[in-house]
Amino acid sequence: RRDIHDQLHVVSLPDTLIQALHTELSSALASLPGTELEAKGMAFALHYRQAPHHEAAIFAIARSVANAHPQLALQPGKCVV
Repeated sequence: RRDIHDQLHVVSLPDTLIQALHTELSSALASLPGTELEAKGMAFALHYRQAPHHEAAIFAIARSVANAHPQLALQPGKCVV
């Protein structure tokens, strides 16, 4: 990320954490048909546009993961978190 003073800040997560999160999230979303996990390097997008009835479950999963890993933050969007 580049800040207001044009300074570059590298933000990253350990590879082991990224792999563990990918496994955990993939497993959780497997039981929610129509949802999709998008891995974005150090971020994950949990999509539910094709399954809006799973919105509460997606947010519960996302909150649970974020609460377990304080270095993570939720960023909700339109049918995605």
